Amino acid sequence: STRVRTGAGGEPESQEKTAADDAAIVRIDWERHKYLQVLGKRQDPELFSMLIRSFLDDAPMRIVTMWHALEMNDVSSIFTAAHSLKGICGNMGVMKMMHMSQGLQAAGRDERLAGVEERLHAIEKEFEQVKEELQREFSFSETKA
Repeated sequence: STRVRTGAGGEPESQEKTAADDAAIVRIDWERHKYLQVLGKRQDPELFSMLIRSFLDDAPMRIVTMWHALEMNDVSSIFTAAHSLKGICGNMGVMKMMHMSQGLQAAGRDERLAGVEERLHAIEKEFEQVKEELQREFSFSETKA
């Protein structure tokens, strides 16, 4: 029997998504950013800025880890890095990358390396677009990423 795992929204994790599905997902959830900003101001005025910078530094490291794992045919490391990236993106409201990470996580879990290279190229491109939007919106300069 086929077992279908579901994601946070109840949708099947292993279900293949189409380009149309990807296009319907917002790149950045600006409402989440407003919430994080308000929450941060209550705790520490620099907290939100630190969260954004942390995302901009950490996300590329997870992508690089997946590239190395792909070179080594290490599906477990692809799964782990994709899972971590999915969480980072979800916490920051970076919805399209979160969705893309979910696909990479499923590929690692299901031990499917076919298509992973294309997915990694796509997530790298998406990260660059997210980074530009965040830097433009919040006037951040280049990070070490």
